[in-house]
Amino acid sequence: MDDSVLTKDDIDKLREVTEIYLRIKKLILFAEESDKELAANPQTLIELRNSLDHLMRVAAVAFGIQEKENEGYIQTNIDSVRGHLYRAGFDTLDWLSIGVRLDVTDLLEHFSPQTISIAEPEYFPKKKIFFEGLAKEISEIRNRKDIGNINLAELDNYIKLINQAIIYQQQIEIKIPSMEEIERKNEEKFKKQSNIARRDAIIIAIMGAIIGGLVLYIFLK
Repeated sequence: MDDSVLTKDDIDKLREVTEIYLRIKKLILFAEESDKELAANPQTLIELRNSLDHLMRVAAVAFGIQEKENEGYIQTNIDSVRGHLYRAGFDTLDWLSIGVRLDVTDLLEHFSPQTISIAEPEYFPKKKIFFEGLAKEISEIRNRKDIGNINLAELDNYIKLINQAIIYQQQIEIKIPSMEEIERKNEEKFKKQSNIARRDAIIIAIMGAIIGGLVLYIFLK
């Protein structure tokens, strides 16, 4: 490789590209494993493919395989790599945020608020509030996103939000067996109370019939 082809600024940007990739790699793999069909987000794959294409253009020039098309060729392609990886990160985080929120909804939709509060005391005062505010925070981050002015701190903020959402989702999922047990016991208690009430109603009806018969007998005697 011709060391004179890449400037210090080019190398610094390639380092940043590597950091961006490593930031989102784990999220991409987690998103694929979390998908019910183990499928990858098509838009993320497109962005990764495009970033690789631009990276290979840089490599081709650096290794002397092809000539630069113009003076800013390498810088333009490195910037394109950064932009596509940045978008891939946001697309993956968007996909994860939707999936996590849907999973939480699916997990809890069959349980009463009372059951949820007993099994997961932190849900209503903490986790529910977090998920309700998540959409707004994500919207604000996406609104500030600017491919022309990549801000890794903004990407990190988004990653932290989604990591917290995943932690809460996993904590809720662990409590599902407890919620099912609470619901089962409540159902058994309700059935027992219903049977007692039905029995008492029958006894009252029988006693009413007996008393009514005795009253009628006394009046007719």
